[in-house]
Amino acid sequence: MKTQYSIIYINTNTLTAEKIAVGLIAFTKNKIWFDYEQSKIDLIEKFQTVGNLKIHLSMSFKNMKSYISELNTKGKFDDSSLFVHSTVFSESTYATYLNNYSSGVIHFGEPHPIASVMDNKLFATLVDKFLGVKAHKDILKNTFHNDFKKKIHSVDLKNKVDIDFKVTPNKFEGIYSNTQVRLIGKNGVLTAVQDIDFTNSIETLGNQLNQWEVLTNALNKLSIEKQWSKSGDFTVVFNKPIKKSPQEKLLNKINSQETGFKLLEISEVDKILLKIEENDYKPLSTLI
Repeated sequence: MKTQYSIIYINTNTLTAEKIAVGLIAFTKNKIWFDYEQSKIDLIEKFQTVGNLKIHLSMSFKNMKSYISELNTKGKFDDSSLFVHSTVFSESTYATYLNNYSSGVIHFGEPHPIASVMDNKLFATLVDKFLGVKAHKDILKNTFHNDFKKKIHSVDLKNKVDIDFKVTPNKFEGIYSNTQVRLIGKNGVLTAVQDIDFTNSIETLGNQLNQWEVLTNALNKLSIEKQWSKSGDFTVVFNKPIKKSPQEKLLNKINSQETGFKLLEISEVDKILLKIEENDYKPLSTLI
């Protein structure tokens, strides 16, 4: 499914087709992006004589935002939902359907394709361009790490691995400050998983990768000392950076080199979580 966006309007005069752009919605393969501007809904009082219309519109947009947020979190709804999972994420014509069949006060504009990868920054730029306002903070907030945590807690990893394990200098040779690793345990070989956000600034990203390299070297030393294996099984979970950005170039460089760790996109992280859940892993904290 190609990424499409649609401007959401309020019809202020059905006879003259006057309307105000109040919201924006974008459809991608795995997520719906949505934001609206309450101050523009407040303007409806100047154009409409219906006393409670502003209240009804405010509630409608608020509920829509909550509804879409829940859909993005759970990934599906019942078949009676306006945004049915199979429809939204499987049919590229759904944005056109909303445009053709929306009527009354709220109207979904004609959908437009966009070639770029949709992310928080791009959606905020579109909101600024088409609504003339800054996107709300919850839109700008990056959910990558929280998304990974939700996936972790969706499976039973109890007594399998340590979650958010603190690696300290007094226990690990080669570590000079406290470092946290998202998942760590052992099943024959020492296994560690870290989530690194590839939409961070290139400086922040470089520092985090350097810290990860120091950590994996220290874990390999521990593994050798314990006579477990010569090297561990290490994975970096990542999110896609913007195309042709310095972050993407760095990601491609890592992919082309032997780094001592694997890269796994967050959309595929269920594979490693199920592997841990279904096999005989032990938390590192029980072994040292």
